[in-house]
Amino acid sequence: MGTFNLLTAILIGTMSLGTFVSASLLNVNVFITCGLVVGVYVVLVPLVALFPHDHPALKQTYNTDDASVEESRSLMSAPPGASSSLVAGHGSALEAKGPVPTMFRALLRAATVDLRLSIKLVVQTVRDPFTRPVMILYFGTTLASCISLTTQQWASGTFHTGISNIDKVTAMEQIVSAVTLLALPGLARYLHPRLRTKEAVDFWVIVGSLLASIAGALIIATAPSLAAYAVGVAVAATGIGVSDALRSFATSALSDKDLVQRLYISIRTVQTLAAIVGAPLWSGFFVWLLDHPNLSRGSLYLGNAFLIFVCLLLAMSLRRSR
Repeated sequence: MGTFNLLTAILIGTMSLGTFVSASLLNVNVFITCGLVVGVYVVLVPLVALFPHDHPALKQTYNTDDASVEESRSLMSAPPGASSSLVAGHGSALEAKGPVPTMFRALLRAATVDLRLSIKLVVQTVRDPFTRPVMILYFGTTLASCISLTTQQWASGTFHTGISNIDKVTAMEQIVSAVTLLALPGLARYLHPRLRTKEAVDFWVIVGSLLASIAGALIIATAPSLAAYAVGVAVAATGIGVSDALRSFATSALSDKDLVQRLYISIRTVQTLAAIVGAPLWSGFFVWLLDHPNLSRGSLYLGNAFLIFVCLLLAMSLRRSR
């Protein structure tokens, strides 16, 4: 869990710096912010030249699609004969059409082979009594986090303030998140002698993170001012460790390497599905609240708190499923 937290903290820390700088520049001139973004990208473009273009390992990766598909199918314990026939048919179809551009080949493979394999992996992972609640938790927590897509507009309209002020609160949120992630490994070392097992530490980090997220959502939903909203955002930000703790908890409970690989692939697929569903869900709910001014706008975050509460109840079942 420590490595995951460190990498995520570095990413969030740089994001918070960029958010704060852009929010401050918005009060001066919006074109300065746009120019700064363009300038950063111009500086980063030459770094592309440092990427390896003719690396043998990369060529081998693109030329061995059959091997990668076979490996993915082995995670599902599928019959080798069926795998070979499917991949062989896929490969022969591509060869019959002659040379295929790499990008088109990747898209075609993703639509015809990878999608089916990902769905089968998720189905098999959900069937397992232990990994089933883990997958549902990832779906629920990712779905709840998608409310951030409407946060800027919701806060700006609710508290009648500018986007730059909301961005400053967002920068503060990212700083709190990064500090929390950096502090979690130390907290885990402190709790380990008292809870005796790594799984117990991960479990209580999951529970504590969900409780913090619920508390933060309730504070935001009832916030009378921008300052109270910022407090709720800071409290909710301390719950950022749930994803890494849940991954660590599930990984330590699985001894089979194939099961761990299957779980990681399924987690990414489930998170993608949740993001696809979450964007229109929270945006549609927000628009519906705007069309019904007699309802409190805080209902958006009350719904978010309820969803996280359901995830908390499900998380409590993780220890019973061990």
